[in-house]
Amino acid sequence: RVLRQLEALPVTPILDDGARFYVTDRRGFKVDYECRNNGMACAEVPNLADFLDFAPCKLLMSTDPTFESNTVSLGRCSELKYEVSPQRVNQLLHTITAANTITTIYVRCDAGYEASLVSSNAVSLSVQPYAVPVSEQWYIIGSNIGINPWYNSADDVGTGLLPLYPTSDNTLTYTALMREGEMFKLVRTPGDWNDQLDSWAWVELCDGIWIDYDMLMQFMVSTTGVYTITMTTNNSLAPHVAIEATTITPGALASVSLTGAASATLQPTRSTDNHDWWAPVSLDSDGALSLVLTGKTVSTVGGEGFPYGTTTAGSTGISAKAGDYIVFYNDITGQYNFYTRDAGAGVSAF
Repeated sequence: RVLRQLEALPVTPILDDGARFYVTDRRGFKVDYECRNNGMACAEVPNLADFLDFAPCKLLMSTDPTFESNTVSLGRCSELKYEVSPQRVNQLLHTITAANTITTIYVRCDAGYEASLVSSNAVSLSVQPYAVPVSEQWYIIGSNIGINPWYNSADDVGTGLLPLYPTSDNTLTYTALMREGEMFKLVRTPGDWNDQLDSWAWVELCDGIWIDYDMLMQFMVSTTGVYTITMTTNNSLAPHVAIEATTITPGALASVSLTGAASATLQPTRSTDNHDWWAPVSLDSDGALSLVLTGKTVSTVGGEGFPYGTTTAGSTGISAKAGDYIVFYNDITGQYNFYTRDAGAGVSAF
């Protein structure tokens, strides 16, 4: 009730959970000052009252009928009626099941919290998440990225900065071997240093990575290892970035090429420790493509998704659409991305 009353006043309430700040206006009075003064990240949310963890009702969706794993929240509310858009449901489905795959999911409502929690009966649904274009593309740039580190322009995509690999319309990932002393940033628009990840983002770090806030959210590597960056975009809201250390020991490929409806030899993006490959490719008509990986052995792989996805051994190919692309391939994760860019927008559009 207090938060509802504050929302009607010309003030900027700040909710603090001990780890980060939550606000409804990231540009509100003193918000940036409080973030920097306390060394805490800040997340912008639609409203504070509905965002609280102890909202009376929470709508859950899961592929597990027990809701003990693979479960996401569709939202929290204090009303008897709660509406969720099909687009929001589809976004969340991408986090718990694969696109274009018919899956049984379960939906239920939880009321109360902790020892007082009461759950409704679960309703089962048969769904098929649809693949959608990336709504907001982000890029990684740094001392360890590309053959021209820190080169930042639209023409430097592939050589100076790399697009993160989409896994859904609002989730992007990047996995790489990073060495002690290297540094990187996340930018949204190639060529625009003002449009980069800053302290307004919600960032979760692991051991081995730290942030130099004096350099406007510059990530610093203190321990050599393979790390995965996962970014979830929220349109006008602040993105969520999580960086995790992995136990992966990556192998090495001698070459990567594209065959089928079009052919291209992918180039390494780095002279050392390379695990990302890229090449421009044009398709005059729709057709199937495969990636030929040459290492200790030669293997041909394809994938189910387009314009992005993950390769699987034995796949018959990637069903590609006609167009002009820059294809990226990560040999650690097997992810591929047929990337295009709206002129001057820095946003993938397929």
